[in-house]
Amino acid sequence: MKNSFRWVILFCAVAVVAAPLGHANDVDVPATAEGPGVRINRLLKLQGQGEAAIVACREALTDAEPSVRSAAVQLLAEEAGAAAVASLAPMVDDPDENVVTSTVIALAEIGGEETLDPLRRALASSSPWVRGQTAAYIAENQRRALVPDVGQLVSDNNPHVRLAAVEALRAMSDPASLPYLMAATADVSEEISHVALGALVNLGDRRALKRIVLLSESEEAEIRHEVAKAIVAFGVMGDYPEVVDRLASDPAPMVSRGLALELYDHPSPDALPLLRKFAAAEDASLRRLTVRALKVDPSPAADELLLSMVSDADDQVRAAAVLALAARDAAETVSAASGLVGDPSPTVRGSVAVSLGALGSVEGLAVLEDLARDADTTVRISAINAAGRIGSPAAIGVLSSALKDKSAMVRVEAVRGLGNIDDPKAAKALRKAAKSPDLQVRLEAIAGLGKAGDAKSVALLEGLVDDPAESVRRAAREALDAAPPSKPAD
Repeated sequence: MKNSFRWVILFCAVAVVAAPLGHANDVDVPATAEGPGVRINRLLKLQGQGEAAIVACREALTDAEPSVRSAAVQLLAEEAGAAAVASLAPMVDDPDENVVTSTVIALAEIGGEETLDPLRRALASSSPWVRGQTAAYIAENQRRALVPDVGQLVSDNNPHVRLAAVEALRAMSDPASLPYLMAATADVSEEISHVALGALVNLGDRRALKRIVLLSESEEAEIRHEVAKAIVAFGVMGDYPEVVDRLASDPAPMVSRGLALELYDHPSPDALPLLRKFAAAEDASLRRLTVRALKVDPSPAADELLLSMVSDADDQVRAAAVLALAARDAAETVSAASGLVGDPSPTVRGSVAVSLGALGSVEGLAVLEDLARDADTTVRISAINAAGRIGSPAAIGVLSSALKDKSAMVRVEAVRGLGNIDDPKAAKALRKAAKSPDLQVRLEAIAGLGKAGDAKSVALLEGLVDDPAESVRRAAREALDAAPPSKPAD
């Protein structure tokens, strides 16, 4: 029983406050003179004792104090499991809401056919709190046989109950919830209709489309936003061009953004005309989402549109566009990146470096060489990291020059990159770096020499095993352990 013990402790804590002083540990005092805390403590002492605990809990179900009854319900369920259902079922009619809620928790967790009727009675309780809580715990335990019963609550006269019912149906995501969720989209409460619409989308049942599309004319922007996302998620943009066009021109920015946002998770072959429109929008946030959608768009023509967006007025759009081109392995990536080397934004220049590193082509090294001299340290770090990721001997010159950079972080990145290149010239540069006065540079160089494995590098590592610095000695030993069979001297 995953929730039972927390409820026992809760009601025990409540009851202890009300317990008469002097009786908290006196189990021989007659029940009429005991506080509820004493009686709950007596039950807790029986926890794990099987039949003795079960008998005591059943007797306590008739206790005058609600907190004792609640504790008895949960402990009985924990001790007896399914065998407790017959004793627990009548407790859904208890006059105390907390007792009923405790019973609902227990029955929902126990499961089985015998628990269905008492749970239905709880759903029909005169207490809105009980009705809402019952719906929630039915959903938490995925009691899908009760979907129709929970569905009836979407027409409850209490908005909190209706919301709980819709949220429960969303959590269970059962096909049987379709008619109830469709009805709930017409709720007078914007929050409820919004949750219902989202639940319909998650359900993925195309029978809901007609109702969803009708909601595109809702006065509520949040509803139209959900409709926009739904049309994309269902993959029916081409079936409703007029609706899509209206949503794309919606006065509420969140609606058009919803379309662009969903196109990242659900790329569509019909999306490119819409994305062209969004690429020219005044809303910079929408243009950023457009780049994100173009990154995964299935049309080859998306490359051309992204290429145009590298000159966008917004630096985040430019940065995202060049990264998206690289992610698509677009042929124009290097030329686009080259044109952004002098961009006024360090964010864009850094993204250029990252994109070239992701592309992994030696054609980008000339651009990276320029960026390795950038005035901004973070850009230089990105450039050197990218050169190291390319991992070609052609990158040795860029990386070796960076060993003289004024930033220690750039120098460390350069050494790390050299360690990824299997070439005698890289090993030579690493041996020089292994004598650097900068400890972090030395340690990275030592690790790289372990990968090199040539005779000169191994000899240097053997000498460093006796270095005065413990961290250097340890790094040298680890590098020697990782070194491949010795190569001929270069």
